[in-house]
Amino acid sequence: MPENLDRAKTRKKTFLRQWRKKRNMSQADAAERLEIEQGTLSKIERGLLPYNQDFLEAAALIYGAHEPSDLLSIDPTEPRETDVVRLLRRASPEARRIIETILRSGTDG
Repeated sequence: MPENLDRAKTRKKTFLRQWRKKRNMSQADAAERLEIEQGTLSKIERGLLPYNQDFLEAAALIYGAHEPSDLLSIDPTEPRETDVVRLLRRASPEARRIIETILRSGTDG
């Protein structure tokens, strides 16, 4: 098996495609704005090529993500998930500690 396909099996799922589609952008349009080839973007979205910090920061800007890491961990098609993250970021440190305690009490974490 080619090495890049073998590595792709171990890469964590991202939400790059979902963020792009949420902004109603084609791969060709997004690739042009990111200044990469459409085929390269396709491979990054499918986990066949790695991304780097520069890519994530540029993609976050054009996809309207609050943070580059949102592209990796937040599914923008799940409104509640994005709302919870946005509210948590606005919370005071004390409120965050309380929220974290409540969330931990209802999970195995």
